[in-house]
Amino acid sequence: MMKFFAFNKETNSEIIVLRIINILILIAHLAYLLIFSLMGIDELIALEFFSVSFYIYIFILALHDDGNLKICFTLLQLEITIHTVLCISRLGWGYGFEFTFFAFILSAFFIDIGNKIITYILLPLQFVLFFTLYELFFAYEVSYNHWNYVLFITNLFIICMFSVSITFLMKISNNLAAINADIHKAQINEILNYDPLTKLKNRNSLPQYYSQYLSTCETSYAVVMCDIDDFKNINDSFGHNAGDAVLVNIAKIFSSVFREYDMVCRWGGEEFLIIIYDVSRDATLRILERTRKMINESVVQYGKNDITVTMTYGVVYYEHGEVVQSINALIKIADDLLYEGKRSGKNKIIINKEESDEL
Repeated sequence: MMKFFAFNKETNSEIIVLRIINILILIAHLAYLLIFSLMGIDELIALEFFSVSFYIYIFILALHDDGNLKICFTLLQLEITIHTVLCISRLGWGYGFEFTFFAFILSAFFIDIGNKIITYILLPLQFVLFFTLYELFFAYEVSYNHWNYVLFITNLFIICMFSVSITFLMKISNNLAAINADIHKAQINEILNYDPLTKLKNRNSLPQYYSQYLSTCETSYAVVMCDIDDFKNINDSFGHNAGDAVLVNIAKIFSSVFREYDMVCRWGGEEFLIIIYDVSRDATLRILERTRKMINESVVQYGKNDITVTMTYGVVYYEHGEVVQSINALIKIADDLLYEGKRSGKNKIIINKEESDEL
């Protein structure tokens, strides 16, 4: 039963609505079966046994495979039409079964899961059947008794509850659809702005970060370009999976050091961009030195191999109040400082022409 109402990001919300409606209609037919049994109308008792069995079958069919739901809805439409015609033909006009035509039209407008061609055929057919049955049976002399009022009230109650349920369920459906849209939006955002290997942001996320934190230039910050030293040797010696393990380990270290509102980004390959927000120059050097030591001391175990790496850092520090440069210009300067560090020995921090060597 839980599977029948299950919802996840792959489930169309209208499917859940259809499943619940199926249960409500099944309950309605059980009520009809009880009333017709008390009335002693054998033809309608047989009809309700068929209808109850039919909706149990639809329940099982829909539960087994979501791909059957379009077929199930089409069968449901046909059953409602046939059941209404047979009940009016047997009992006459005025027992409330004529309300079913309006419920059918309501469901057809609000649920867009069935076969559209069949729905478009059945909609005008409902109007034709309604007026045809009206002409045939409205003037037909009916023996009114308490069952007439019981069925009329029962049908009126069922149709009212059905209409209210449709409205309520469609509201739920819209909410679920909104949640579904938010989930897909988050997934698209993750695909576009996050690196799938390290789970760090990628370079696509820079414009959003810049507009959120840096565009007004109301604080000091540091732009850091850093690169794993001799990363190609790791891939050549141990394989690309080992290189991936090293990247993931470095990403974990970065995530443990830097704050949520700092930007840590895999810029490409073994190169990373870090923006340390609202920080002093001295604090920038302390943070990066601590990060450098943590990476130097970290050991990545890959198979039987213990892999250690170092990184080199190029840093541009922007002091609040200085002449504003574009973020791309600052990244270019930091990248140049990074390669200056590579040429002068690696495993060091180069910041605005001041060098912090390996300890």
